[in-house]
Amino acid sequence: MHRPLLHLCIHPWTLAAMTVLVIGMIGLVATAHVEAFSLALSAQSMEESLVLEEDVAVILIAYGVFLEERGLLASRVFGEDVDAHQDHWNEMSERYGAYLLIMGLLMEVNDQVFEPLLLGNGLEPLGLGSMVLLDGLAILTCLVFIGQLFRKPASD
Repeated sequence: MHRPLLHLCIHPWTLAAMTVLVIGMIGLVATAHVEAFSLALSAQSMEESLVLEEDVAVILIAYGVFLEERGLLASRVFGEDVDAHQDHWNEMSERYGAYLLIMGLLMEVNDQVFEPLLLGNGLEPLGLGSMVLLDGLAILTCLVFIGQLFRKPASD
């Protein structure tokens, strides 16, 4: 892979744009979860929502791993000459990548735990409520990450 392409992939504006896309995907899923949650409160079906949860969980896990590896990609672009801004972005990407990875794993576990339980036994609101909560936390984490990307690093 060429360095200009790697440089583009790790640039803060690119990371912000990719994060906005991830927020959009989570938002679509969250909308379906909120709708399914309201249906579950009235004891109706919500099967489509479970499939969507799995999809967004995989996306969050993959994006989290990508963010965690920003430092490795930056070292391939800049070599040993990594300035304070790159260090700041690497640290933020690693931290928030881990957060998103963990949230994706929690979403997947939540889906696996509640899917067999959501068979008309009254637990639908609990399962879907937890999905909506995880969607909201993932969106909030992404928004904070975008804010951190453009925050000046603390001077030592």
